[in-house]
Amino acid sequence: MHLVQVPKEAVAALWPWVEAYLAGAIERTLGTFTLETTKAQLIEGDRQLWIIVGEAPLREVSAAIVTSLQEFPSGKKALQIELLGGVHVSAWFSLKELLEDWAKKEGCSAALLWARKGWAKHMKDYRVTHYLMHKELN
Repeated sequence: MHLVQVPKEAVAALWPWVEAYLAGAIERTLGTFTLETTKAQLIEGDRQLWIIVGEAPLREVSAAIVTSLQEFPSGKKALQIELLGGVHVSAWFSLKELLEDWAKKEGCSAALLWARKGWAKHMKDYRVTHYLMHKELN
């Protein structure tokens, strides 16, 4: 498996291969993401699209990741891992260091993600620092 950053110019062409994967991830975002806005932000370069592809000769896309770079008022910069969906997603855990290396080159000193509780056992070098509490206001 390989992690590949998709240039913003290639997002539209690759969208059919990642749309369903991202739709599954977006379903869990409590309405904070949509496919349409995510695609637009990727094309604009406001967010980054990464794909996990298999070995040659097929090189099938098995997962898609959306990230952003976040700068805080303190000046600290962090990689925000926002969406991850696909099949064989567990392969991502062995590739996350590549994302982190890219983030360091971009000036980030931290990586952040909102994840389901079960992810903590796979992310041993990350620590749980907060709980996200949610209530719909109708």
